[in-house]
Parts: sequence; C-alpha cells; structure tokens
Amino acid sequence: MVRDGSSGEDAARHLAAVMIAMTMTPAIAPAIGGVITGWFGWRAIFGILAVFVGGLLVLIAFTLPETARTRLALPGLRSIVINYGRLLAVPSFRYYLLAGTFWTTSIYGFLTAAPFIFVDVLHRSIGEVGLYCAVVIGGITIGATLARMLAGKMSLRRAAMTGSACCLLGASVLLVFELAHRLSVATVVTPMVLYSVGMGLMSPNAITGLMNAAPRAIGSASSLYGFAQMSFGALVTLIVAVWHDGCALPVAVIVVIAASAGQLGLHRV
Repeated sequence: MVRDGSSGEDAARHLAAVMIAMTMTPAIAPAIGGVITGWFGWRAIFGILAVFVGGLLVLIAFTLPETARTRLALPGLRSIVINYGRLLAVPSFRYYLLAGTFWTTSIYGFLTAAPFIFVDVLHRSIGEVGLYCAVVIGGITIGATLARMLAGKMSLRRAAMTGSACCLLGASVLLVFELAHRLSVATVVTPMVLYSVGMGLMSPNAITGLMNAAPRAIGSASSLYGFAQMSFGALVTLIVAVWHDGCALPVAVIVVIAASAGQLGLHRV
C-alpha cells in the first residue's frame, strides 16, 4: 500500500515508519498486558484483544480504500522466491537486513523474561513489570527522535553504526552485572534502555539503507525484512523460554550475540 501511494525516498521513509511501528508494537504489548493482568486478571487480555481486533476489522472494512491504481496478476510462488533470491544477492541489502533483524527483535527475549526477572529474581510486583518494560521501550522513541535529528547530517551507515555501538554497550553492561551477581531494577533497566535507544537510532537508518539497495523492489524488500524480523523474534522468544533459569543470563547472552552480529553486518556494508 505504501508502494502504491508513494515512491523513491518517500516510500522508504514511510516504510521505515511502518517497520518501527511493527517493532515497537510487540515490544509495548507486554507492558500493556502486565497492567491489564494486574487490574483484571489474565483472562481479560483475550476479551480486550477481541474487542480491539473487531473494531479494527470494522474500521478497515468501511474506511480503507483500494490503493492499487491498476490490477496486476499475483506472481507465482516461484517468481516470489526468485525475487527474494535476487535481493539477497545484493551485498548491501543482505548486510543491512542482517543488522536490522538481529538488533530490532532480540529485545523480545528481554520482554519474554522480564516478568521472571523482576518478579521471581528481584521480587517486584507484577504491576511494576509493565512500567519497567514501558521505560525500556521508551528508549526506542528517544533513538528514533535522534535518528530524525541526524538525518541529512550523518550518513546512513554512520548513524546505524552509532546505534549499533549503543546496543552493544548496553548488552555488554547487562551481561557484566549478571555475571557479577549485581542485578537490581536499575542494573537491568538502565542497560536495556541504552540498548533500545540504539535500536531506535539504528532501525530507520538500516531500513532506509536496505530500501536504497533495492529501489525497484521495495515491497519485496520490506516484506522480506518483516519476515526476517518476526522469525528471529520468535526464535529468540523460544530460546529464552526454554533456557530460562531464574536469572538474566539468557537475555544478556542473546542481546550481546545479536548486537555483535549486527555490528559485524554493518562493517560489511
């Protein structure tokens, strides 16, 4: 739909906004869920979801117009696979995809483990978990604001590298506190805020970079990027859930590995 209504840099900018929303929404969800659970119990989450999704369905059905100017035949599966293969063959696209994927959804591991870390390890109330997650996610907004301020003043790669450095530093500090057995609300939240600031700074620049690498196929590029993000986010969530041992070590290790892999990808751009 973005591709139908815009092109070139405008399309890349709009798609970047969409991708940021896709990243932030699942990240904010645990905070909202924690508040709902604290007030009404966990079953209320499903009722609120049903009402919310039903409202979206009505809104889309009656207000969303058709954006395609011309009707085109849908490509076959083979054509889609070939198109994705061509995108992955472009080095700059591939490395921006790698970097963005590892950074933006590795935080899901933290959000998965947050209730256990804050409630079971740090003995905070379940209602506080949502507040701490919201503070961490607030860092993404700060980083995204910095990204807008630096747009045009700093190259995409340099801005992304700066965000990467924040991610790696935050992840490393969390790992050090965990290994030193110095976990507290401050020593968990502060490094993760730094990590999320790096995410917010890096993500728009990485998205724009991969869109610039495929200006004639930004629809395919954005869909492949979204698929990679959600797949890695699901994998990270599963790993943390299986590995969870009542401490922050799984989260710290995952975010350090993800930040390192993302940094490596940017160095190859």
